[in-house]
Amino acid sequence: MDREEFPHLTDVRFESVRKMVGIFGGDALRSLVAATPVEQVKRIEAFDTYERGLIAHVQGLQTPVAEMKPAQPKPLRLKVNPYEGKEGENLHFWVREVELAMDAALISTERLRVAFALSNLGGRAKTWAYTREATTPGCFTTWAQLCQQLRAAFLPANYEYRQRSRFLACKQGKRELHEYIQEMRVLAASPVGNPLPEHIKVTVFMDGLK
Repeated sequence: MDREEFPHLTDVRFESVRKMVGIFGGDALRSLVAATPVEQVKRIEAFDTYERGLIAHVQGLQTPVAEMKPAQPKPLRLKVNPYEGKEGENLHFWVREVELAMDAALISTERLRVAFALSNLGGRAKTWAYTREATTPGCFTTWAQLCQQLRAAFLPANYEYRQRSRFLACKQGKRELHEYIQEMRVLAASPVGNPLPEHIKVTVFMDGLK
């Protein structure tokens, strides 16, 4: 295609002619050459309008698709200290630690949550769990069920009563305030089945201050 065939066209319109020939072939070029300069300009402008409309339409289809795909959160692996069922270990804190790790790792199904929790048991707690699973398949169908059975197996029968009594009797004494607050938080978190109302917690805390 010779630029001299279209001396009256601007460079921008001549570039449009190149696009037309690339899309529609040589017949379009021959038809355009045979047309008058005024007709050539009309055809080129019509083509440009069509092209802009097509581009806008395609972009309009792509934008909603991009908006419908929010950034997917990436799983984060957190280390969990294994619970072994030893005296002095805090089962309630281990349960909370496991829940935080499962949420960070995007573990949502009950089967995977149970499997993840079992993999973070150790010592006699691990032996107990896998013995239960071997003798009674399907005994841990949900994470809540596993927690309930762990508490029944490794916490004393009067555990919550004792922790509640310790909380109600807790005093700051000669300790620093932050030490007193920390013990109150630990004791308040222990009664899971029947937690103390907030107004009672506040009253006990205030009464226990120096």
